[in-house]
Amino acid sequence: MDYAYEIEYADTQIGKIMNHLEKSGQLNNTLVIVTSDQGMPFPRVKGQQYETSNHVPFAVLWKDKITRTNRVVDDYVSFIDVAPTILEAAGIDWKQSGMHPSPGKSILNLITSEKSGIIDADRNHVLIDIYYTWIDLMWKRNSI
Repeated sequence: MDYAYEIEYADTQIGKIMNHLEKSGQLNNTLVIVTSDQGMPFPRVKGQQYETSNHVPFAVLWKDKITRTNRVVDDYVSFIDVAPTILEAAGIDWKQSGMHPSPGKSILNLITSEKSGIIDADRNHVLIDIYYTWIDLMWKRNSI
């Protein structure tokens, strides 16, 4: 029950942000990305390698740049792609940003595409559970 209230609360807050952007005349030129963490706190969801723990909501709105709406993009994306996307959208070169290098790749081409489905065939996987794998490897190495 608490999870449903959390979703409702988040939805209300997003609505307030969108209303503020619209009233201030900034909505059309603002890249809005809404996503979440690994979902609901139920068994086989958080922190696991199952699809339900890694398939999370990711919605994008950018009225001035997204010309075709109601698309579903099937390419794999990851949270590490968000920072490169925002920098590219802002016209800031990654090297000039002062940020540490990232393995992430901008998804601006997916956002601004007219297509649905798979847009970038190279986005055919994501890596998950690296933290647990690293801990497991360190534990095994140190316990031998």
